[in-house]
Amino acid sequence: MRIYLRNYSADVRASNINLQKYKKLLCLGIGALYSLQIPPSLSVERLLSIVAPKEYRIDRTVYLYETIKHYFDEPDAIFVGEFNGCLVLIHDELTWLLLEKSPGDRAVRIINFFKNSEIVAITENGTSYSFGYALIRNQQRIRLKIGDDGEILEDVGTALDTEKELLADMNKRGQYQELVDENLYEGDSIEQAHQLAQFEVCWRVPNVLFEQYLRQKLDWLSDNLILTRCLPT
Repeated sequence: MRIYLRNYSADVRASNINLQKYKKLLCLGIGALYSLQIPPSLSVERLLSIVAPKEYRIDRTVYLYETIKHYFDEPDAIFVGEFNGCLVLIHDELTWLLLEKSPGDRAVRIINFFKNSEIVAITENGTSYSFGYALIRNQQRIRLKIGDDGEILEDVGTALDTEKELLADMNKRGQYQELVDENLYEGDSIEQAHQLAQFEVCWRVPNVLFEQYLRQKLDWLSDNLILTRCLPT
């Protein structure tokens, strides 16, 4: 497996990324876009005009782990990068637009622009114990699942292979039963114990998807994946 990372400087080089050579477009970490076909004339500025709610300018480069700090300092910031033949975008609002059960006009515009493509939106929050992931293929939603504080809020479509494989692996390792036993120890009923264990499995899916698409572990990506921060003008 060939893993590569182009380390580009902020401003000039970042604005000249040759997007058409990539077969994948991802908005990961907080959200994801995965495109199988990118228009050949698409520039970073054009990409921002499609996904952003207003005008943006290219600012400077940051590492993936820094995006959390910048998110609190500049909540409107959009992070753009490239890795393993993929383009990477990070933006909280964009993710939730694509996670809506009934996508609004802006989400539909993004979906239509990336027709003949696969769009994946993912989010995971350890503080609020919430998660969400969606898969849209060729403008059709295949999967949507959202959960918060132990409760599944949306469950549309059939389970992804990633979900099935994760559950099978946790069963094989005995991790799923450990979760059930922990919940029983806390006083939950058998039904509640399994419900919470299943929630925990789903909560882990976004990080697994993240690593699958970029073909590298999250810890490594946090310290090595370089993104360009884009700010509203």
